[in-house]
Amino acid sequence: MSPVPQDLPISIPGSIPFFTVLLVVGFVLHIVFVLLTVSGAVMSVVTEAVGHAKKDGRYLELAQRVLTATSVNKSLAVVLGVAPLLLVGVLYTRFFYPPTVILGGTWLSVIWLLILGFLLLYAYKFSWERLQARPGVHLLLGVLGTIPFLVVPMIFVVVMGLMRRPDLWMQTHSFVQAMFYPTVWPRYLHFMAATAVFGGLLPIWIAWRQERKASREKGGVTWTSPEASVAGSETAAAAEAQTGGGLEGALDSRWATGYGLRWTGVALLIEVVLGLVVLFTMPASVRGHFLGGSAFSTLGFAVGAVAVAAALGVVYVARRHLDPGRVLRNLGIALFVVVLAMATVRLQIRDVEIAPYTAASEPSGQTAGP
Repeated sequence: MSPVPQDLPISIPGSIPFFTVLLVVGFVLHIVFVLLTVSGAVMSVVTEAVGHAKKDGRYLELAQRVLTATSVNKSLAVVLGVAPLLLVGVLYTRFFYPPTVILGGTWLSVIWLLILGFLLLYAYKFSWERLQARPGVHLLLGVLGTIPFLVVPMIFVVVMGLMRRPDLWMQTHSFVQAMFYPTVWPRYLHFMAATAVFGGLLPIWIAWRQERKASREKGGVTWTSPEASVAGSETAAAAEAQTGGGLEGALDSRWATGYGLRWTGVALLIEVVLGLVVLFTMPASVRGHFLGGSAFSTLGFAVGAVAVAAALGVVYVARRHLDPGRVLRNLGIALFVVVLAMATVRLQIRDVEIAPYTAASEPSGQTAGP
């Protein structure tokens, strides 16, 4: 007997294809800011720690600016997450709600975890100047503020994974148990690698904004030759040494761009490896759809793979010129295509996995309303 409720006369109040497109678009907008939020919190803490260890003011300045951007991104991530969550509930009612009931306490903890994370990150941000003399305490605030943003994605991975596996509902008794179901950890680590990929865009975006602002103030283009930039970097480093590595002064744009590229480049390589792990831990019947079994599914997977290769190419070429504007444009386009392709593939995986439990051809086994 199927564990999925079959006797609920629930109809979808509208066009299924329309809601499906809205779900993909809404999810893409939401997940971009989620990736930037999680990576921004982690990058701020890591970069500040490196700055104190190396006594290099560039890292401290960049960490503070990344944290400022993260304060905005986390609010957008939450606001933009409402629509896709509601649409999942509409399209997959009989599959989405049972896991949230089975893991009810953990699911509801998302609310207080986000509130706690917000408050701790605000404390981390607004105590920056005051606690620079006590870096250990300040970094502890950052670590504590980052932890909730690492836990919440795991909760979503588990719930959304359990949603696709009704055969596991009756034997699931705790969140910890569900954490160790097949594909959960590969998918979670794959997500975390994606946050680092997008995190690399933050220093590049900060460098681009700084150069654009300087260009407007001077009434002309401020880009200089690599030799002049290196000389300027040496001058800035000398000035920082004289002031004890403080946070005053402009950030070296080329250095910040290179720093972001290193994050993105390394994370992309890890992402490729983890992506293959995720692919080959799927059931063979599901995996086959993306390896030639379905033309549309295979196309979506191929587009994502090509976009990842293009992003790696951008990172490799950009190391030579470190122009933040050009890098941000080219890398941003490639990564947006990756996210769009992967969001589409994600939807297809879900539909393939729940297909045996649906009574009709619609994604949720429900019918469109009048």
